[in-house]
Amino acid sequence: MIIETLAVASGGAVGSALRYYISVGIHSKLGVNFPYGTLFVNMLGCFILGITAAFCLRHPEMPLPVKLFVITGLLGGLTTFSTFSLETFELLLNNTVMGFINIALSICGGLALIALGMRAGA
Repeated sequence: MIIETLAVASGGAVGSALRYYISVGIHSKLGVNFPYGTLFVNMLGCFILGITAAFCLRHPEMPLPVKLFVITGLLGGLTTFSTFSLETFELLLNNTVMGFINIALSICGGLALIALGMRAGA
């Protein structure tokens, strides 16, 4: 369990640092009027997670700590949007209604909780 925890933590540190540097770099070029940096890392994370998920399906022998480092740690630190997208994609493949429910709850619920949290913190 300690190896797995270290894999997630170290991957998360790398992913978080990457998100910061990528976002700062993009915002310095394109400005901050739109969250270009966040959009970019979210889309990048989705693309990398898709590649990684396909690779892991073809190579089930991939050691768990490696999967945890890349998927949960690195991509989780880079973006949680990629995980949401993969899970929603899988739901849409298996149960379209549940996929759309997940989209609606995640987006509307997230926005509502941001508003609630901002109110509570004000």
